[in-house]
Amino acid sequence: MENLRLACRIGRDGPDIGRRLDDGKNYTFEGDVKQSKAGGSGIGTREDGYVWFGCFQDGIVQFPFIRKDPSGQMWYFEEKNRSPYDTKNQTHANIVEVANKNANIARHHVKQQNHEARAQRHYEEAQKGKQTIKELKIDRLRVEEELKSKIKELEVQCAQIKTENYKLKEELRLLKSSEAEDGAKTFANSKYKELYDEAKVPVHQTDFVATLRSFLHAYGISETSISQFLTKMKKDPKMTNAELAQPLWTSELNLSNGRTFYSILNEVIRNDKDDERGILKHATVIARTINQLCVAARLSPETAIFPRDGCVYRGAVIPTDYIPFFSIGRSYRVPQFLATSFNIETAQRFCTKAKLASAKQGSKHPGVIWYVHVDPCGSFDNEKLCKNANFIERSNYSREEEYLFVPYSVFTVTMVHLSTSSDYPHIIHVQAAPDNKEESETLMLAPWS
Repeated sequence: MENLRLACRIGRDGPDIGRRLDDGKNYTFEGDVKQSKAGGSGIGTREDGYVWFGCFQDGIVQFPFIRKDPSGQMWYFEEKNRSPYDTKNQTHANIVEVANKNANIARHHVKQQNHEARAQRHYEEAQKGKQTIKELKIDRLRVEEELKSKIKELEVQCAQIKTENYKLKEELRLLKSSEAEDGAKTFANSKYKELYDEAKVPVHQTDFVATLRSFLHAYGISETSISQFLTKMKKDPKMTNAELAQPLWTSELNLSNGRTFYSILNEVIRNDKDDERGILKHATVIARTINQLCVAARLSPETAIFPRDGCVYRGAVIPTDYIPFFSIGRSYRVPQFLATSFNIETAQRFCTKAKLASAKQGSKHPGVIWYVHVDPCGSFDNEKLCKNANFIERSNYSREEEYLFVPYSVFTVTMVHLSTSSDYPHIIHVQAAPDNKEESETLMLAPWS
């Protein structure tokens, strides 16, 4: 065989792979082929295990096979295994030179491929490293943001806890300042509470009227004055005792030395002393009957009249020595019925009247307007309705609306404005407790109301 033709022909469309050579061996093409329009070189594997290198010209191999040594690093020409080659115009030395040259090219090519492969691996590893670093940075930023958010939440919670702690300490301080000293007069140790718990509301109107007579007799009112008082009262046999209590409380009829029934009743309750005639005992029966008005309001909240904006007013005078008692935050009980008005004009009128009376007596006490607040939600929510007061309509004043608080009701001072001029009254704001039963029974008693 003179000429050994190439297993894969080189041309514009690349090599034909897998064609059998003339020596009967099957050659498989591997790797890149450096080629020109009509020739080139390539690396392949013969079926008997030899690795071959071909240098081609016009599709004809130009040198014998070259074998790869066991180390895989060197390519060299092996004469005894070479295939037939074209001897035309070529010497053996030329062929060996070309083979060695191409072996060097092959080694360089392999090294270059190895270098490129290593470079590609390094590049991919670098890219993975960069991506990992980027992801770690993103994770770090996310964790930092989460930590910042958590720190803010904890700071807010800490501030809330501090605020609540301060409030609790302040409430405890105020509670301690509101509690009466040992041995002081309180609702818990009052005679009124003892007798009130035992008092029963009379069933019949005649029994209630008999209690009124006994009470006024015990106070020292003559039978004639009592009979005149009861005759002038608007009584209806069909009225319940609670309904009769309303005109009784609001009556301006004089019983003794210009005293009205409600002023006498409050005086007896404030004094908190009973005698052999049972004056305080009769007073607690009358008070329990009047308090039924508050019970009726709780049972029928839809018909109960509620103060506008949850605020009522009281006008009076106050001795200067008692003003420090009404400090902001102090809770206290008032040991009497406390009448307030829906209209501030009415409170101002009573304040002026009280100042004139005080001036006639030579005391000249300054005036005071009490702003008594109740929960405004009580106008529509029965649970928020003040359980210690009820609306009473005074028939002798066409435009007067009264909110009457029961004896020993609890109030807390919320704001104080002291006047610097005797021409203007002091202003004291208090919050009425929604339910006296929920409050301490050992609170201080107000020295003035």
